[in-house]
Amino acid sequence: TVEADFKLIKRVISNFITNAIKYTPEKQKIYIEVSDRDDKVYFELTNHGTKIEGKELENIWIPFYRIDKDDERRLRNKGSGIGLYLVSEILKAHDAEFGIESTDDSVKAFFCINKKRNDL
Repeated sequence: TVEADFKLIKRVISNFITNAIKYTPEKQKIYIEVSDRDDKVYFELTNHGTKIEGKELENIWIPFYRIDKDDERRLRNKGSGIGLYLVSEILKAHDAEFGIESTDDSVKAFFCINKKRNDL
């Protein structure tokens, strides 16, 4: 059990999954892991076959910022660029650690949120 607004955390997870589906090339894999460690719950989503360049990685949390690529599939699925900004605001309000990391062939989106305290 975590201390969180169910609808808002559901929105965070939905955004991460939607982005992974949108930006993962066909026949590549998406992995989701939820784990329980000490006083936190961790959510990690890794999608393979894609990456985010350094400058873009720094800007993805800015409202209306979009990574523009020439991939036809991505162009059909254009978004507003507000999703990750909202994700960041929701996670900040929950005092959660979060981020997006990129390697040569994958992108990992993650957050960790505090478990519900028994002394409340």
